[in-house]
Amino acid sequence: MWKMLIIICAVGGQCLPFHETTNVIYDDKEECMAYAHDKAEIMMSEAMQMQIPLSSIEGTCIQDPTSQPI
Repeated sequence: MWKMLIIICAVGGQCLPFHETTNVIYDDKEECMAYAHDKAEIMMSEAMQMQIPLSSIEGTCIQDPTSQPI
């Protein structure tokens, strides 16, 4: 099981991780990565429209340890 993680980096180098507020869990990494890539592109577009100075936004996925069987 996989969770989306978005890394947002401001101009100047400070980067912060953000998790989806919906806590959606994806069955496989490929599906998660596709959504993460799309989400990062949308967020970068919105930041540019609002003139927020960001150096990068990256979408990735991490394994969700809480959804693993015991």
